[in-house]
Amino acid sequence: MSIVKSLATTTLNTIASALDLRENGSESQPYKVLRSAMAPQPVGAARWFHGSKGEQLVYIGLTVPMIQLDSHMVFCFTGPDSLVPHFTVDAVHAGEHHAFHLDLIPRVDLGVNLSYMRQVYEPLTPVQKAAQAIPGLSAAHLSPTQLAVMSPWMLAHRADAGAMDAVGQVCSDYLSHWLTLHKLGVNVSTGIHGQAPAERDQIHRSVLFDREVDPVWLQVDRLLGREASEELRCLLLGRSN
Repeated sequence: MSIVKSLATTTLNTIASALDLRENGSESQPYKVLRSAMAPQPVGAARWFHGSKGEQLVYIGLTVPMIQLDSHMVFCFTGPDSLVPHFTVDAVHAGEHHAFHLDLIPRVDLGVNLSYMRQVYEPLTPVQKAAQAIPGLSAAHLSPTQLAVMSPWMLAHRADAGAMDAVGQVCSDYLSHWLTLHKLGVNVSTGIHGQAPAERDQIHRSVLFDREVDPVWLQVDRLLGREASEELRCLLLGRSN
């Protein structure tokens, strides 16, 4: 199993087990088999899990040797009214390069919710700082718009093989903190300023997965076709049946 697939699989299994999630399908019979005109055999799969508190866990994996692509994404959305951030990690091996993206997606506007930021994000500061010092990492090229819809504690880097291997512990540290937040909840005594979490999340996800914001959707269109690409996007938007 590749470094990037191992990272995603370990994360997926840890979340599904810790939150006692129910899968729509199974590993051998996933929610959606992904096919491409580039190859006669399937090139990947989408897996979809649900939790009793409204959690949704989505995995999308694509492995296409002929274009040297091995890409795996895990995104766990917390319940509509939860203050616990969403968890996401994606890991890619394309050609000779690795890359990863790791973040806890805010459920509130951080700029006007200092106590939330201190409780949810500041414990990650030393982990983020140590991760950024790993030899073999270089910053990924993201637009200001993409940066604006993530958190300031996001890690998004290109990596050599050694650095990518070390990222596993970083992901584990972020995930451990996130699971603790999920278990204990987020309690902000001063209250939350801004839109209600459910309403804000619908708007935020529509921006986060907007085709013009994230150019990856054009690449997915080319690989899987527009219809399948849109089905995956809708799954992440929470609009799938």
